[in-house]
Amino acid sequence: MLVIESVLTILVIVFIIVVCYVYYRGKIKELTARIESVATEKAQKLFEEWKKKEIENIRNQLEAQYNKMVEERSRSIEEKFKALFEKWKQEFEENIRQDAIQRSIATILGKVGEELAPLLILFKEYGVEPKDIRHIGSPVDYSSKGYQKIRLMRYYL
Repeated sequence: MLVIESVLTILVIVFIIVVCYVYYRGKIKELTARIESVATEKAQKLFEEWKKKEIENIRNQLEAQYNKMVEERSRSIEEKFKALFEKWKQEFEENIRQDAIQRSIATILGKVGEELAPLLILFKEYGVEPKDIRHIGSPVDYSSKGYQKIRLMRYYL
């Protein structure tokens, strides 16, 4: 009976061990699955953060390269057009100067004409003597003294 009790005790112990094994094996699988899930989520999160940082770094590098290229090309184009402008200026400087002189002459002649034209009109149409008129300037060109009909006049051409 001692043997039977020993065998029964051993069987009970083995049974308890098997039940514990099966129970804890399920728990271990659950924990393993949960750990894998959390690890996968963390790995995914770390990967996404790394990916964002890498994309941002690459974007910054490309942007810096692009800005450098644009600046170099802008500088190159600016230098090219400055050289072309200087060449144009040298080629046409004499023409520009002659044009400026012609315009200046035309302006001066126009002003002289504005001052002399009223004299011709006064002499011809009204019979005013040159000794009777005095030049005043702007806004009144001339003043005539001694003539009864015309005392003060301004003519616009």
